[in-house]
Amino acid sequence: MKQREGDGPGQPVPPSYAGDRPRGGGKLLLGGGRAPPRWLRVATVCAYFLCVSLAALLL
Repeated sequence: MKQREGDGPGQPVPPSYAGDRPRGGGKLLLGGGRAPPRWLRVATVCAYFLCVSLAALLL
């Protein structure tokens, strides 16, 4: 890691950008970065289709 002026030896510089920060224990609902399971994608598409179809029928 880089050293800033005035810091003692061995003092790491804290990350200045969000991409530089390590991804700590915070995981997302579906497992932190992995693709969602296939059944969840299919269920989402079906729910979207049903909602759009229902809206079209009501109009």
